[in-house]
Amino acid sequence: MPDEPRRPPGAVALALSGGAARTLAHLGVFSGLQEAGIPVGAIAGTSGGALIGALYAAGNHPLEVMMEAALRFRKRHFLRPAFHGGGLFSSARIGRMMSRLLGDLTFAGLRIPFVAVAVDIETGETVALREGSVALAVQASCSMPVLLTPTKIGGRYYVDGGIYSLVPVRAARALAPG
Repeated sequence: MPDEPRRPPGAVALALSGGAARTLAHLGVFSGLQEAGIPVGAIAGTSGGALIGALYAAGNHPLEVMMEAALRFRKRHFLRPAFHGGGLFSSARIGRMMSRLLGDLTFAGLRIPFVAVAVDIETGETVALREGSVALAVQASCSMPVLLTPTKIGGRYYVDGGIYSLVPVRAARALAPG
Protein backbone atom coordinates (compact mmCIF):
# COMPACT_ATOMS: atom_id res chain seq x y z
CA MET A 1 0.00 0.00 0.00
CA PRO A 2 1.47 3.39 -0.96
CA ASP A 3 2.23 5.96 1.70
CA GLU A 4 -0.55 8.42 2.37
CA PRO A 5 0.09 11.94 1.11
CA ARG A 6 1.66 14.27 3.65
CA ARG A 7 -0.88 16.59 5.19
CA PRO A 8 0.14 20.20 5.62
CA PRO A 9 0.11 21.74 9.11
CA GLY A 10 -3.20 23.41 9.93
CA ALA A 11 -5.08 21.41 7.30
CA VAL A 12 -8.80 20.83 7.80
CA ALA A 13 -10.97 17.83 7.01
CA LEU A 14 -14.21 18.69 5.22
CA ALA A 15 -17.56 16.88 5.30
CA LEU A 16 -19.45 17.83 2.13
CA SER A 17 -23.19 17.18 1.91
CA GLY A 18 -25.58 16.50 -0.92
CA GLY A 19 -28.30 18.69 -2.36
CA ALA A 20 -28.02 20.86 -5.47
CA ALA A 21 -27.64 24.22 -3.74
CA ARG A 22 -25.19 22.85 -1.18
CA THR A 23 -23.16 21.20 -3.93
CA LEU A 24 -22.59 24.57 -5.57
CA ALA A 25 -21.93 26.19 -2.20
CA HIS A 26 -19.04 23.77 -1.62
CA LEU A 27 -17.17 25.50 -4.43
CA GLY A 28 -17.49 28.75 -2.48
CA VAL A 29 -16.13 27.02 0.64
CA PHE A 30 -13.07 25.80 -1.27
CA SER A 31 -12.57 29.29 -2.70
CA GLY A 32 -12.79 30.87 0.75
CA LEU A 33 -10.34 28.39 2.23
CA GLN A 34 -7.88 29.01 -0.61
CA GLU A 35 -8.16 32.79 -0.15
CA ALA A 36 -7.56 32.42 3.59
CA GLY A 37 -4.58 30.14 3.01
CA ILE A 38 -6.18 27.23 4.91
CA PRO A 39 -5.12 23.90 3.41
CA VAL A 40 -7.57 21.04 2.93
CA GLY A 41 -6.13 17.82 4.34
CA ALA A 42 -9.03 15.41 3.76
CA ILE A 43 -12.51 15.34 2.20
CA ALA A 44 -15.54 13.12 2.81
CA GLY A 45 -18.49 13.67 0.49
CA THR A 46 -22.04 12.46 0.12
CA SER A 47 -23.90 12.73 -3.20
CA GLY A 48 -23.14 16.12 -4.78
CA GLY A 49 -20.53 16.70 -2.08
CA ALA A 50 -18.77 13.55 -3.26
CA LEU A 51 -18.79 14.84 -6.83
CA ILE A 52 -17.24 18.21 -5.95
CA GLY A 53 -14.96 16.68 -3.31
CA ALA A 54 -13.53 14.12 -5.73
CA LEU A 55 -12.77 16.77 -8.33
CA TYR A 56 -11.05 18.96 -5.75
CA ALA A 57 -9.14 16.01 -4.21
CA ALA A 58 -7.85 15.02 -7.66
CA GLY A 59 -6.24 18.43 -8.04
CA ASN A 60 -6.29 18.43 -11.83
CA HIS A 61 -9.06 21.01 -12.31
CA PRO A 62 -8.55 24.58 -11.13
CA LEU A 63 -11.35 25.83 -8.89
CA GLU A 64 -12.25 28.53 -11.43
CA VAL A 65 -12.83 25.88 -14.12
CA MET A 66 -14.98 23.84 -11.73
CA MET A 67 -17.09 26.93 -10.97
CA GLU A 68 -17.60 27.71 -14.67
CA ALA A 69 -18.62 24.10 -15.38
CA ALA A 70 -21.07 24.11 -12.45
CA LEU A 71 -22.78 27.21 -13.82
CA ARG A 72 -23.31 25.44 -17.18
CA PHE A 73 -24.67 22.25 -15.58
CA ARG A 74 -28.20 21.24 -16.55
CA LYS A 75 -30.17 18.23 -15.26
CA ARG A 76 -30.83 17.09 -18.82
CA HIS A 77 -27.11 16.31 -19.11
CA PHE A 78 -27.59 13.44 -16.65
CA LEU A 79 -31.20 12.37 -16.70
CA ARG A 80 -31.69 9.61 -19.25
CA PRO A 81 -34.50 7.09 -18.70
CA ALA A 82 -33.48 3.76 -17.24
CA PHE A 83 -35.04 0.79 -18.96
CA HIS A 84 -34.37 -1.60 -16.11
CA GLY A 85 -35.45 -1.65 -12.47
CA GLY A 86 -34.13 0.31 -9.57
CA GLY A 87 -34.63 3.90 -10.72
CA LEU A 88 -36.34 6.15 -13.22
CA PHE A 89 -33.03 7.35 -14.62
CA SER A 90 -29.64 5.71 -15.07
CA SER A 91 -26.85 6.76 -12.70
CA ALA A 92 -24.27 5.64 -15.29
CA ARG A 93 -24.15 9.10 -16.89
CA ILE A 94 -22.72 10.51 -13.66
CA GLY A 95 -20.01 7.83 -13.70
CA ARG A 96 -19.20 8.55 -17.35
CA MET A 97 -18.97 12.29 -16.71
CA MET A 98 -16.63 11.69 -13.76
CA SER A 99 -14.55 9.30 -15.88
CA ARG A 100 -14.19 12.00 -18.55
CA LEU A 101 -13.04 14.47 -15.89
CA LEU A 102 -10.82 12.13 -13.88
CA GLY A 103 -9.82 9.41 -16.33
CA ASP A 104 -9.19 6.07 -14.64
CA LEU A 105 -8.06 7.71 -11.38
CA THR A 106 -8.16 5.54 -8.28
CA PHE A 107 -8.26 6.69 -4.67
CA ALA A 108 -4.54 5.96 -4.35
CA GLY A 109 -3.84 8.59 -7.04
CA LEU A 110 -5.70 11.47 -5.37
CA ARG A 111 -3.78 14.54 -4.24
CA ILE A 112 -5.93 14.84 -1.08
CA PRO A 113 -7.34 11.86 0.88
CA PHE A 114 -11.02 11.45 -0.02
CA VAL A 115 -13.94 9.10 0.64
CA ALA A 116 -17.33 8.94 -1.08
CA VAL A 117 -20.11 7.98 1.32
CA ALA A 118 -22.80 5.61 0.04
CA VAL A 119 -25.32 3.15 1.47
CA ASP A 120 -25.28 -0.60 0.78
CA ILE A 121 -28.84 -1.12 -0.45
CA GLU A 122 -29.05 -4.70 0.88
CA THR A 123 -27.76 -4.11 4.41
CA GLY A 124 -28.63 -0.43 4.90
CA GLU A 125 -25.05 0.11 6.11
CA THR A 126 -23.35 3.44 5.47
CA VAL A 127 -20.06 2.78 3.68
CA ALA A 128 -17.08 5.07 3.11
CA LEU A 129 -15.85 4.06 -0.36
CA ARG A 130 -12.09 4.58 -0.50
CA GLU A 131 -10.67 2.04 -2.94
CA GLY A 132 -10.82 1.48 -6.68
CA SER A 133 -12.35 3.84 -9.21
CA VAL A 134 -13.11 7.33 -7.91
CA ALA A 135 -15.62 7.90 -10.72
CA LEU A 136 -17.59 4.77 -9.84
CA ALA A 137 -17.58 5.61 -6.12
CA VAL A 138 -18.95 9.10 -6.87
CA GLN A 139 -21.61 7.56 -9.10
CA ALA A 140 -22.64 5.28 -6.21
CA SER A 141 -22.75 8.17 -3.75
CA CYS A 142 -24.99 10.15 -6.14
CA SER A 143 -27.39 7.25 -6.93
CA MET A 144 -30.52 8.70 -5.34
CA PRO A 145 -33.02 5.88 -4.71
CA VAL A 146 -36.08 5.75 -6.98
CA LEU A 147 -34.74 8.62 -9.10
CA LEU A 148 -31.37 7.07 -10.11
CA THR A 149 -30.40 3.42 -10.48
CA PRO A 150 -28.18 1.85 -7.79
CA THR A 151 -24.50 1.43 -8.64
CA LYS A 152 -22.86 -1.99 -8.51
CA ILE A 153 -19.34 -2.16 -7.08
CA GLY A 154 -17.72 -5.49 -6.29
CA GLY A 155 -20.99 -7.43 -6.27
CA ARG A 156 -22.76 -4.96 -3.94
CA TYR A 157 -25.31 -2.31 -4.85
CA TYR A 158 -24.93 1.20 -3.47
CA VAL A 159 -27.15 4.27 -3.36
CA ASP A 160 -26.88 7.90 -2.27
CA GLY A 161 -25.10 8.23 1.07
CA GLY A 162 -27.40 11.09 2.06
CA ILE A 163 -30.05 8.59 3.09
CA TYR A 164 -28.26 8.07 6.42
CA SER A 165 -25.34 10.47 6.34
CA LEU A 166 -26.32 13.76 4.70
CA VAL A 167 -23.25 15.44 6.16
CA PRO A 168 -20.56 12.73 6.46
CA VAL A 169 -18.89 14.02 9.63
CA ARG A 170 -17.82 10.59 10.91
CA ALA A 171 -16.13 9.77 7.60
CA ALA A 172 -14.35 13.15 7.62
CA ARG A 173 -13.16 12.63 11.20
CA ALA A 174 -11.79 9.20 10.24
CA LEU A 175 -9.68 10.93 7.55
CA ALA A 176 -8.84 13.98 9.68
CA PRO A 177 -5.31 15.29 9.46
CA GLY A 178 -3.16 14.96 12.46
